[in-house]
Amino acid sequence: MEDNRLKILNDLLKQEESTKLDFKREIHLYSDNDKYEFAKDVSAFANTLGGFIVYGKEDKSEDGKIVGIDPNTYNADQMHQIIAQRCNPPPSFDSELIKRNGKWFIVVEIPESDLKPHEIVQTREVWVRRGPVSDRATQKEREQMSAKKGKRTLEEKLELEGIPEEPESQLQKSFIGVGRWYTKRTYGKLDVSLRKEKIALGICGFLFFVPLAYSMFQIWSTHIVPSDWVLILYTVLAIIGGLLFVIDVEIPKLRCPKCSRQFAFRRNKHVRMQVEILHKTDEKITREITYRNVYSCDFCNYKVDKFEPETETTEI
Repeated sequence: MEDNRLKILNDLLKQEESTKLDFKREIHLYSDNDKYEFAKDVSAFANTLGGFIVYGKEDKSEDGKIVGIDPNTYNADQMHQIIAQRCNPPPSFDSELIKRNGKWFIVVEIPESDLKPHEIVQTREVWVRRGPVSDRATQKEREQMSAKKGKRTLEEKLELEGIPEEPESQLQKSFIGVGRWYTKRTYGKLDVSLRKEKIALGICGFLFFVPLAYSMFQIWSTHIVPSDWVLILYTVLAIIGGLLFVIDVEIPKLRCPKCSRQFAFRRNKHVRMQVEILHKTDEKITREITYRNVYSCDFCNYKVDKFEPETETTEI
């Protein structure tokens, strides 16, 4: 874990400021102006393409020296409090304190937001990134962000709520939508045990109970008893339906190491970092692709950052 974070920091320090990267010499979050600047920068990344803010390196106008920061100035709770109070809606972000060659750095990672535009509460301004600087969004840009926010597709909504699979049909999307509504209503958060296989089995199990339930209702309301073979068939279907409810499908059971919730620990970031050719012929090429995978828990927000290699063989 520590090596992965250090590898990310080393890679960022080698780059120059851009739309997705900003350097700051130090961090101070005491005055109103300091808090405003922090909220402005975080919201600007969230409103554009996402990116990183690294505290501990001067920007290019100040020679780009790597200076490090005082670790006592890092306060993650204060950062989140500032964003919650000064941005509407508050964008999500992660921050870490990392030590490199005896110097400390703060790395703030802000993903591109599906809830943009994020505006500064006190000034009603909306900021975006233009190259290496943050700039106020034009009225047209604000309207475009608002229009896209109001026209999310079902797939975007499911991804935003945490469904890890890509639904393969409209029927599966409907199943997932119903399951998502029920679980959010019950738990307040989405439990990713609602995999599409589980949902499909649950629906089938319910449908297998319907004939028997209808027969029981018919007997109660009309006192007409179906033939024995019909009752036997409906009873067998109901037994099969009950088994479908409890059957264990072969899907990944990712238990959160912190809160021990089953299925709640999921991958929410999959970024290709490095490609290495292992073997190449005239017909095939085998590559090892290293991905940066970020896992998080839907319930306790525990996060793990891993670099994981995958081998891929492709026909040329």
